[in-house]
Amino acid sequence: MKLNMYISMFCVGTWGLLSAGLPEYEKEIFLGMVLPWLVSLISISKTYSVYNINPEKLIKHMTSAMLMKMLSYGLLLVIMFTFISFNPLPFIISFTGYFLALHITEAFVLKCIFKEKSI
Repeated sequence: MKLNMYISMFCVGTWGLLSAGLPEYEKEIFLGMVLPWLVSLISISKTYSVYNINPEKLIKHMTSAMLMKMLSYGLLLVIMFTFISFNPLPFIISFTGYFLALHITEAFVLKCIFKEKSI
């Protein structure tokens, strides 16, 4: 899927630019990017495949996916803050920025998927 490549290029590219401008926060920016990036790639791919196989199951999938996202974000953030030493403020800013940007992208992808086929 080309979209996964574009999302990856966006994330790695912005991380590179931000790390070049703020080299002291390279680790925090990367950690703030990687979790939303991976979750977004998995979520978009899985949603697209569920919709193509059986559109009627999409709402059930979206509900369970949201629950899994909440649990995984919470668990991984607790693990990161417990076991990895880093400056939390740049991490939180990076995480929030990537989280919002990638979830907006997911919303546009869903809109495009729904335009393709009507349920």
